[in-house]
Amino acid sequence: MTAPHSSLQLVDVVTYRNPQYNHPPQCYIHDLHVLSLCVEGSGFYRSGPMQLPIRSPWFALFPAGDEDYFGLAGPVYTHFVNFAWPGTTFTAEGATLIRINQDGLSQLVPRCIQPDGTLIATSVRLFEQMQHGVQRQDLFGRWQAQAAFLELFMHYMTLPPVGVNPSTHRTLIEFRQQLELRACDTIAINAIAETVQLSPDHLRGLFKQHFGISPQAYRTSIRMNHALSLLRATTLNVSEVAVRVGYDDPLYFSRAFRRHFGIPPSRVIRVYQT
Repeated sequence: MTAPHSSLQLVDVVTYRNPQYNHPPQCYIHDLHVLSLCVEGSGFYRSGPMQLPIRSPWFALFPAGDEDYFGLAGPVYTHFVNFAWPGTTFTAEGATLIRINQDGLSQLVPRCIQPDGTLIATSVRLFEQMQHGVQRQDLFGRWQAQAAFLELFMHYMTLPPVGVNPSTHRTLIEFRQQLELRACDTIAINAIAETVQLSPDHLRGLFKQHFGISPQAYRTSIRMNHALSLLRATTLNVSEVAVRVGYDDPLYFSRAFRRHFGIPPSRVIRVYQT
């Protein structure tokens, strides 16, 4: 396993300052300070007179247009970094989260957060360190920029998405992690809900709102993908795979598998086990 930062490349780092800026730019005014991770799309972002190229993934700090925390509003109003991280994938999940996968490990992070004044000051400092490190064009500068990026990312991972109660966010993440760990167990979802001290009905509504999928559908998806891996990589029969992924009834499992993938598990066996 390689070090997590070894393949990280900071492509463009921009800390944009406009000395003539003495009022909020008319092209955009953010009501809140927002730190955001974008993993989809590309194009250009216009900040005042500057047009900035965007290539996913990118990380950006957008200050509020009508507030002044730690000197951010005023002459400084854009910070962003395009980065490349071979071996690491970023996948949008629902309206508020992004899943990061690296070396077989997985982590959920928000699409965007609302940083407080202290994190704003830290973010500005770290963006400037990234820019300074990239401009050096030597090994020390590369490490300095990577370290600043990873430090900012660690701060980013600790906060909930914008508009989400921090306590609710922690509870939902804990429940989702438990659901992933126990997806192939025969335990009822309601029993897992009790471990995070929320009523099942309330939790189902919050989970669907937060992740865009019901807990039942999410667990079924995990089970089906694991079943597909077993059918492809082992000599287990359908009944044995059904038990491995939490189904006592192989016929029920086969119907669920067909609904999910559009083919019966027996066909997968014929292709991969013959």
